[in-house]
Amino acid sequence: MLEPLDTLPAGIPDRTLGWGVLAWAAGAQHGEPLFYVPDGELAGQPLTLTDYQIRFVLWWYALDERARWLYRAALVRLARGTIKSPTAGFLSLAELLGPVRFGGWDADVPGGALGRPVSMPLVQLSAVSQAQVGNTFKYVGAWTARGTPLQRIYNLDPGRERIYVPSSPGITGGELRVTTSSPATARGGRPTFVVADELSEWTVSNHGHEFYDVLSDNATKVPGARVLGLANAPEPGSGSVAEALWEAWSAEQEGRTRGRQRLLMVVREAPTDTDWSDPESIRAALATIYHDCPWVDQEQILEQVLDPKRPIERSQREFGNWRVSSYSTWVAAQAYDACADPGVVVEDGEEIALGLDPSESDDATALVACRISDGFSWPIWIHEPRHAGAPVDVAELDYWVTQAHERYRVCALWSDVRPMEQLVRVEWPGRWGAGYDAPATPASQGSPSDPIAFDMRRHIYRFALGAELVASEIEQGTLLHSGDRVMARHVYSAWRRPYRDRISIGKGPDRDRKVDAAVSLVIARMARRAVLESKSYRKRHRSRAVVILG
Repeated sequence: MLEPLDTLPAGIPDRTLGWGVLAWAAGAQHGEPLFYVPDGELAGQPLTLTDYQIRFVLWWYALDERARWLYRAALVRLARGTIKSPTAGFLSLAELLGPVRFGGWDADVPGGALGRPVSMPLVQLSAVSQAQVGNTFKYVGAWTARGTPLQRIYNLDPGRERIYVPSSPGITGGELRVTTSSPATARGGRPTFVVADELSEWTVSNHGHEFYDVLSDNATKVPGARVLGLANAPEPGSGSVAEALWEAWSAEQEGRTRGRQRLLMVVREAPTDTDWSDPESIRAALATIYHDCPWVDQEQILEQVLDPKRPIERSQREFGNWRVSSYSTWVAAQAYDACADPGVVVEDGEEIALGLDPSESDDATALVACRISDGFSWPIWIHEPRHAGAPVDVAELDYWVTQAHERYRVCALWSDVRPMEQLVRVEWPGRWGAGYDAPATPASQGSPSDPIAFDMRRHIYRFALGAELVASEIEQGTLLHSGDRVMARHVYSAWRRPYRDRISIGKGPDRDRKVDAAVSLVIARMARRAVLESKSYRKRHRSRAVVILG
């Protein structure tokens, strides 16, 4: 089984206030633990965080050399049952009462820094509905109920949706409150810490994006204030805030951002090769997801997953933390990721096929290569416009196509026609068309063949058939690719588009999400298949065996 995806940084940070927060919670200042297990078989025992929770706390409170937060926001996207809400409740009370602001350097304490409480803290638990935020507040309420250590020590005044901290010697007054989606009323607040709960449900239709932006703007006005987001795995294409944050984080990993986002992404997914029809494979996946969650009955979850009435996509999202759609996305992101092999080297002079989906302005332009021998695929060049209407540099596109021909033995170049007709129909065929093994448009009914022009308007059915074949290769794990993150994002964004008796691909409801590299991938692999079937290629390779993986 492959390793699961886990985005929490490895190890522990050198500089952090986290150790002080953990010591405060354990009772270092007051002589008794401040948190107890509120429910379940261990109810009443002192709360013990898992190793994963401890690492998260340490990274959340990590500092740079200037004593500034290493991360300005976080998204915790974990499977159900991994106590996202209790963790958020714990941090909310730490932000209300604990040593969570920089108080000076001290090389003799763990983490090298001393913490101090926030002056006049305002902690907000926010969601787009009362029911969603109730998950986190349930634990806050249990830990601050009358007679609990926190309530006694800090003389808290707990209410149904608010916790008041009265002023006293050494303690400034403060408040923890519940807020629900109302961008207008939330605007202008000055929170010192915000929990944004169930971000996979925050969408345009319920004003979730506007609400999140207002909360982030409010926190930006307050020194040291931050937003902690919680989410389950969102459906690709749902347009949720959780999905937008994942894409922003991915953009930073790909180097597509102008500045540092400083977003702490905490995601742990089941291994990409999990077979959700095999009980043993599911059992192994659950063991990786819940290995440090002894309160979870993994066998009970397994029975739920195997329930024939339950859609498998729902189990993949809920318990595997996979980003899968119930019906619309072209292929599962995990299935595509499992086909990646970044270590593959394509030597100069190797035989390849090229697929190109050009655009004049708003869409991306992608040139994708596919090695003839084994189908290994990778992008040679992807251009994404920085803003709407920004034109592609035709000279740069021509440069990359030329470079591909100079470096490799190009057996076929298939390209959509619009908006590059001069290049596709005239200039490029004049340079290289005579040397190709497979024309993009074969001769028919008296019409001559066209070596490069694969007009998507005329070849809708051919392309749909090619898209089905590529989807099958991805699901079967036989399509090898480089793991390029930009091409992966385009593949994730592609949606199924029925055409007659076939399934093609196209954009989803968010028209700004690019899919052009996915289109080019399909075209390149179609070109490769045509090359393998061509007389000229077979004659050239009559004495050599060819491995056909896709």
